[in-house]
Amino acid sequence: MSYPDPRAQRSAFTAHPPHPAHAHGPQSFSYGPDAPTVITPAAPPVPGGYGQRSAMPMPMPMPMPMAQAAGAIGVSPAVRIIAALIATTGALTVLAAFLPWVSGFVTVTGVGNSEVGDTDGVITVVLGGIALAAGTVSALLGRRSALHLIAGIGALLLGAVTVLIAAADISSVGDLSALGITVGIGLWLTLLAGIVMSLAGVAAIVKRT
Repeated sequence: MSYPDPRAQRSAFTAHPPHPAHAHGPQSFSYGPDAPTVITPAAPPVPGGYGQRSAMPMPMPMPMPMAQAAGAIGVSPAVRIIAALIATTGALTVLAAFLPWVSGFVTVTGVGNSEVGDTDGVITVVLGGIALAAGTVSALLGRRSALHLIAGIGALLLGAVTVLIAAADISSVGDLSALGITVGIGLWLTLLAGIVMSLAGVAAIVKRT
């Protein structure tokens, strides 16, 4: 009885290794830990894409009428300061009319008294009152307006008339200096207020905006 040679069987197994019935080719085997799974984050959605609402453009503001736009523009602080100066000089002119214009053995105010008929102070009270009102309105008006120019022209004219009245009365009182009569503080204040009022009027005309 003969037995098959084991070496011949080993050679045949090596030359033709068996394959599983379900395999269609050689399989590779790896040893070691499994490779980690990398998860890629999804990209953010693009605005305005398909199925998304795109941003609506903002409506353009309606243009403002020219007259309304011009009236809404404010004035510089210098205009208000000059207007306040006009109002201040007007108030000083009114105050000066009730102060002594003539001093000496007799004291006479600008509005006069029962013994003296010189009442030039009444005129300066009116002039100062107008300047006070015009300067106050211009100072409180916070936008561009023709009233700033009107206040400047008015202050220039009112101040000039006030200076002429004060200068004439100072000259008249000076002629009586031999009698011990001097110019009172009210007349000097009237002259000073008139000069400053005229200068403020010029500044208001130049700097009316």
